[in-house]
Amino acid sequence: MTFFDRDTGEEQQDISPVPFGRATPVWRPGHDEIWLQTGADIWAWKPGERLMKLLEGGLSVPFFNSGPDQSLFTRDGRFWFWAQPGVPGQGETFSIFLRSADDPGYEPLLLNPSGAGVARLWPLPDGRLLVELYISDAKRNDIYVVDPVARTTRALANTGNVLAVGRDRFLALLHWVTGGSGELTIVDVATGTHRRLGENVYSVAVEKQASDDPLAPETRVAFLVRNRIASPFDGLWVTALP
Repeated sequence: MTFFDRDTGEEQQDISPVPFGRATPVWRPGHDEIWLQTGADIWAWKPGERLMKLLEGGLSVPFFNSGPDQSLFTRDGRFWFWAQPGVPGQGETFSIFLRSADDPGYEPLLLNPSGAGVARLWPLPDGRLLVELYISDAKRNDIYVVDPVARTTRALANTGNVLAVGRDRFLALLHWVTGGSGELTIVDVATGTHRRLGENVYSVAVEKQASDDPLAPETRVAFLVRNRIASPFDGLWVTALP
């Protein structure tokens, strides 16, 4: 295996623990550091150092989160995701943990209780996560904000699914009726305050923003409404976020 510096042309080599075709390399966000998944084991490699095994997985495996980043790491690179198979006879869900990328003494933080699956994980700008947990329907989730540093979890909403996440709030379809529709709602992360924008909504599109806040005030949101009984309110609506 070879590190190659495109600016200086310098190369650094080391011996891979397994044939390279069986390893999954992942850059750690914000660091000159690459991690390798070989089976259930995790290795790390930094420029100027030797390849080092961080974790021998056994039955546990690294977990690439199902949120928008599709990454092994949280967005700031401080924590990484690790999965452990569920207990036989209690469903097929995995227990998903956060582990510290730097502190071996950090006790893994469990994100989902027994029997609950992780639908999606959404990064927040300050390093916290929005976690969607489900029992049987991945659109009827309980939604929590998790602080991996403070090791706290706080409930924000339930029976819904997150559509988009901004700097300090998120857009969701809550009270989702399986196979149907829900209430389009903006939720403030700090206070947990809900503001309903529409009912019987089944499809949503959010205007892309050039700013660092995808849900900034005045962002336009288009949504489709369909009532259970034909209604003059059915159809396409557009609103600006408060």
